[in-house]
Amino acid sequence: MRPLSEAIRQLLTCEAGYCARGRVRVLGPDSQWHNLSNLFGWDFLEDVTVDESLDMPVASATVRVRRELLGPGDGLSLAPLVTTSRANLLAGTYAPLLDPGRLFRVEVGLAPLGMSPGAGAWLPLFLGRIDDVDSGPEVLTFKGRDYYGGVLQDVWLEAERVYGSDAGTALQVVLGQILSDARLSSFGLYAPVTPEMVLSRFKQAVEPVMDALQKLALQRGWEVRQKLRPDTGDWGLWLWGPDRAGTTVAWSYGPSEYTELGELVTSLADIRTAVEVVYSDRADKDAAGQPKRKTVRRENLVALARYGVFAPDGTRLHRFARIAEDAASEIDTLAAAQRFGDSFLADLSSADMGVSVEVAVHPGLELGDVVELTGNRRNFTAAQRLAVRQMSHVLNSGAARTRLSLRGKPSLSERAWLSMEARPGIAPAAAFTGPAAPSGLTVTNAVGGAVILFTAPSAVEGPEADGYELHVGTSPGFVLDTSPNSTTLKAWNSATRFDVSGLVAGSNYYARVVSRDRKGNRGPASAEVTLSPRYVTPASLQPAVTFGMLPPNGDFESVTDSTKPPDTFSLSGGSWGNDCIHSTDAYAGKNAVVFPAGKAPATLSAQIFTVRAGEQWTISAWYKQSVVGARSGTLGITWLQSPVSAIGFSSVPMGPGTVFSASWYRAVVSVAVPLGARYAAVTVEKWTGYAGALTLDSVDALRQQAFEAWRDVSWEAAGGWFGANEAIWGPVRYRKNDMGEVQFRGVAGAPSPAPPANSVLFFLPPGYLPLTRRLWRTLTATQVVNLEVYPDGGVRVASVPAFATVPLDGFSFQAEQ
Repeated sequence: MRPLSEAIRQLLTCEAGYCARGRVRVLGPDSQWHNLSNLFGWDFLEDVTVDESLDMPVASATVRVRRELLGPGDGLSLAPLVTTSRANLLAGTYAPLLDPGRLFRVEVGLAPLGMSPGAGAWLPLFLGRIDDVDSGPEVLTFKGRDYYGGVLQDVWLEAERVYGSDAGTALQVVLGQILSDARLSSFGLYAPVTPEMVLSRFKQAVEPVMDALQKLALQRGWEVRQKLRPDTGDWGLWLWGPDRAGTTVAWSYGPSEYTELGELVTSLADIRTAVEVVYSDRADKDAAGQPKRKTVRRENLVALARYGVFAPDGTRLHRFARIAEDAASEIDTLAAAQRFGDSFLADLSSADMGVSVEVAVHPGLELGDVVELTGNRRNFTAAQRLAVRQMSHVLNSGAARTRLSLRGKPSLSERAWLSMEARPGIAPAAAFTGPAAPSGLTVTNAVGGAVILFTAPSAVEGPEADGYELHVGTSPGFVLDTSPNSTTLKAWNSATRFDVSGLVAGSNYYARVVSRDRKGNRGPASAEVTLSPRYVTPASLQPAVTFGMLPPNGDFESVTDSTKPPDTFSLSGGSWGNDCIHSTDAYAGKNAVVFPAGKAPATLSAQIFTVRAGEQWTISAWYKQSVVGARSGTLGITWLQSPVSAIGFSSVPMGPGTVFSASWYRAVVSVAVPLGARYAAVTVEKWTGYAGALTLDSVDALRQQAFEAWRDVSWEAAGGWFGANEAIWGPVRYRKNDMGEVQFRGVAGAPSPAPPANSVLFFLPPGYLPLTRRLWRTLTATQVVNLEVYPDGGVRVASVPAFATVPLDGFSFQAEQ
């Protein structure tokens, strides 16, 4: 029961009765709450109905208001499309007050008879969002679900994710993680009672957030629902379970306080006296290392004696149910299965009377509360204690009533439990065997791993496979481990391919694949295959191979497959083995590449590498050609914005100027990386018009030291120095390269009269300063002078005459602060 103040309790128990009023407030576009019972001084509210039921995880409300009212010389309309109404101009521009998505609150106010509720006498009954608006001719109707539940129904988990942990994660923690991943962490989750349930690793499917939360909560026999929080006094999202053993009466009604006894029903339809729970026992595995599928039976002998059917032999027959849990279910131990079955029977093992009554509105009652109806001598004589299963509050500005549907004891909805039964027309029967084993496993070994392909089992051989587990062991014939902290489970997915990584090259591993159906039942394991992960490429490193160079393998020394180009290189515009071949006529090492004479032109491209705009690169290659003086090819570098998007090309021809056909020559292109480039690819192309042979070796790319742009100095005003003859020598400037080296250029001119000794020419900024004084000597027209840079950034010169010129070119030092 919701907490109530002592003043409210006294009103609710007052023998003379009390006054109850309803109101609806809507959060408008101006971020203010607007009372529809007092909007611009007018009462628009006709009535509002709030419905809550255990059979529905989300409450709802229907509000009926007058479509329009005429004020003094002024017309007011709540119709959303009346753009001139003040109700739709609350934010200064057109924005309907009653618009789908807006929040609204339903509240009830209580006061002594003959009085109106005061400002502090209004109690919350509902918080929701407007789902739809029906603008009738006179009465406008809008409906909405409760805020938290409605949002959870509308928002989907958009990707499969794994939750829980090998050690087990508390149920409420996992529910909070799901809310966070759905970007609903602001909802929070109120769990006043610890559910004492932990979840091992499981894969959460793509589905509405509400469905995901309810399925997990129901495994504990609880549910997730919007309820009023006692700690904040406002609405929140609860992880809630009924007190199934609770007998404390929340409220008692005498014969004169309840009316319209609409039904008085008992029924056997939903009664179950025994349940069998099918689960996967992670503590007991078969020879293949898979959890065994087991059953546990729970019975209610008291219910059997009352509701069981007599067999011809005189025994009682159970009203039986079977629930088949997925292998991924958190009901994976005997204790969890027993607790689950006990909760099922607790809610379904009695045919207690169901009754519907109408009472004065009661803002404190909640679903699951126990209500006592004292005997009225007509329908029953003894007091009946029944649990609230459904509430419907009907309110308007002048009155408020509540209709209660009562039955049995506190529980969850029978519908939630019965939807899990494995019986024709309700749910499929439990499968105790999984799909057949996958077949045709093939392995392609890769660097530090392998690729495994296989064929899915035929559905004719058993249940259809919904996913696959890959198990990897370090010894042949290993035993599969499918416990929550599995040591062999490497991956799982729904495709017939696994890309395995993280293995140690040079070691053998052994793998098998297991199929799973949609319930998580595992089938037998596949035949075992061997994985032999390779070392990093280039695969066959020869002595003296320069592996750290760019582009990789530029000396062509690593050749994994002799029928293909050297490792990390590719050929285009021709065919390998015909238009380009391996050669031992090398400039360095033992391998080279040759474009034979008389063959088609082709282009050899190196693996791309990363670059940065503004860097200076020098690209070179050693070559020799059989025809002297002719252009034989092009050494180039392609600049790329992405691995497949070129934005520029820099090149230099090879061949012109050579003298001896048997000599090696070096082609060089030095260029700055253009703006926007992030990758580079070095290429060597045999020239189209060249008919001779072209041999290539030692392709190299070297990044040079990069300098920032030159900066103008800021002359020290007190010193009077200036840039001498800038039209010839340029202004005095400084810069720094990426190694931290500061350089000067230009010529400084001394002022007149002559500056004092150690006069400051200019100051350098932080980032360009030495830790100690740095000294150089330079020549003026008449003398040798000292030039010093101080740790404070001051650049000083010893005594010089007026108008002396002090060259600064070539001076450099290391920036240290």
